[in-house]
Amino acid sequence: MAQRIKGQEIQVLIISGGTLQAKISDISNSEITFELEVLEEGYLGRKSNDYDMIFNGMTVKMECHMSNDQAIQFTQAVVDRAARRTGEGARIDVVHVFEFDNGQFVTITVPNLQFQSIPISNGGRGEYVSISFEGKSSSFQIA
Repeated sequence: MAQRIKGQEIQVLIISGGTLQAKISDISNSEITFELEVLEEGYLGRKSNDYDMIFNGMTVKMECHMSNDQAIQFTQAVVDRAARRTGEGARIDVVHVFEFDNGQFVTITVPNLQFQSIPISNGGRGEYVSISFEGKSSSFQIA
């Protein structure tokens, strides 16, 4: 029986402007959501409704703990892009690499993310400072 995959077998890579931001390594959790919507319509003379679904893009959420300034530098790159202070090459992609115990790798790339507000949280004296990122994209690639 194959082992179930755990967080230790997943790498989250942040690519900004074509460069790997490998120093953001303290990602405590991440989530990829394939945003789907079910459309429902009822018609006269039918016993039940009709359903259809549409793809509404991708959402990526990550929470990082800070052990160096790389998450702050990444935040600066996101804000600069939002304020149009950077050139066209400021695309930000997030790549999740899943390594299964049979040696297979699956990569989910969410390209050209557009980010929402970025909170920096300090929960208390005994807790790690965290920074959260949430972005949306209209596409994905699985390899």
